[in-house]
Amino acid sequence: MIKIEFEIVRAVVLTRSGTDIIHLDTTFPAPFPPDVDPTSLRLQFETRKGDGVEYVKNNFFVEPEVIDMTGS
Repeated sequence: MIKIEFEIVRAVVLTRSGTDIIHLDTTFPAPFPPDVDPTSLRLQFETRKGDGVEYVKNNFFVEPEVIDMTGS
């Protein structure tokens, strides 16, 4: 197993009618050259509906920005 450390500069949880989507912006360089994409690496994954915020807090120890996509 390899241990990789990186910083999370922003965490966003998109809540929607299905699963929650989590975006973690990191300090790693983007997979494209800077002239194509000057942003940093963004990791994206899903959690069970309603679990995204707690997952980020419990595992990455940051307070995420929450964007409600349900329209309610």
